[in-house]
Amino acid sequence: METKFLVAVCDDDKVNRKTIIDIVLNHFENIGIKAEIKEYTSGEDLLKNANEQISLLFLDIEMPGRSGIEIKDILTAKSTVSNIVYVTNHIGFMKEAFGKNVIGFMEKPIDENQIIHWVNIAYEAFKDIRYISIDKNAKIKEDSIKYIEAEGNYVRIMLVDCSGGILQRGTIASWEKQLDGFFVRCHKSFLVNMNYITSINYKEVELEGDFCVPLGRNYVNNTKNAHNEFMLEKIKRRVGW
Repeated sequence: METKFLVAVCDDDKVNRKTIIDIVLNHFENIGIKAEIKEYTSGEDLLKNANEQISLLFLDIEMPGRSGIEIKDILTAKSTVSNIVYVTNHIGFMKEAFGKNVIGFMEKPIDENQIIHWVNIAYEAFKDIRYISIDKNAKIKEDSIKYIEAEGNYVRIMLVDCSGGILQRGTIASWEKQLDGFFVRCHKSFLVNMNYITSINYKEVELEGDFCVPLGRNYVNNTKNAHNEFMLEKIKRRVGW
């Protein structure tokens, strides 16, 4: 379970790393919040040594070895990072760099106000993380749920990092009521996390990992409208509207 706000900086440029770290530490000192911060000199260094959930990662796109885009794909698949802000000299990389966990981009040279902006957004999200009780002794992070499927008197909760899922007694309707607004009912038997939707067509909803769930005829309009609004809100946060 994530219990601390962990900021990581991955950049092969020592000056950039120090600049970001100093700004983050100074900001949290000013507002009276303790945060842990770690630095990595390359993507390989990050993958090798990062063994905790990263709340916010400032990630350089252009580094020797693995690029920041490759690192993003690996970390997202493992669900080990909550928010990523790319730091780059070339905004032209933006289209390729977008992803579920990418909340923003910053151009070099480093701008203090931009650093503080993204730290505040990530910290607000961190404070709002919800955990769902599975039984008396187990909880799961709500945004780790990819989708939920009805199976008779049970539901199967499919997590990002759990191929078999978790079987629970209950109904899709009851889960729909208790989950946050980033879930949408796309079929009478399916509830999906919009964070993981990659495309919607007239019969299916495609999720990350090249997996599809059915889209019920009576749920098409609501699913598309909900996803459009969800994506618009994400874009607004990224550009600071």
